[in-house]
Amino acid sequence: MNVSNANQPQATDTPSVGQTDAAQPPANIKDEQMWATVAHAGTLAGCIVPFGNIIVPLAIYLIKKEESAFIAEHAKESLNFQISLTIYSIGAWVLTFLLIGFLLFPVLIIFWLVFVIKASLAAHKGDSFRYPYILHLVK
Repeated sequence: MNVSNANQPQATDTPSVGQTDAAQPPANIKDEQMWATVAHAGTLAGCIVPFGNIIVPLAIYLIKKEESAFIAEHAKESLNFQISLTIYSIGAWVLTFLLIGFLLFPVLIIFWLVFVIKASLAAHKGDSFRYPYILHLVK
């Protein structure tokens, strides 16, 4: 017996004309999410390059601000967070002379890591994110 598949519909990998693949957003949205994620996660470069934590979001903001409001918002927020943390770190360094700063540095590092990860995940999902306890110097 020869069974034929002629009556069964054939599946195709590409949608027909007029149909869109609902699972895949347009490529530019994925690019925006990627750049916004890099604006946050790229601040980890500060562990290797001096002031890399400020250079990465600043460069992304300056290059991409005209291209996308979403990228500009995330890069600005990341930049404000990094500037604020730099100021807080200088304050903690000054307080090391009173022995209080030694307690503040580990708190600042954990605070930094936790919120950089949270912001990166929010940007990757396409959501907005606001860092707590920061100075909004770049508007």
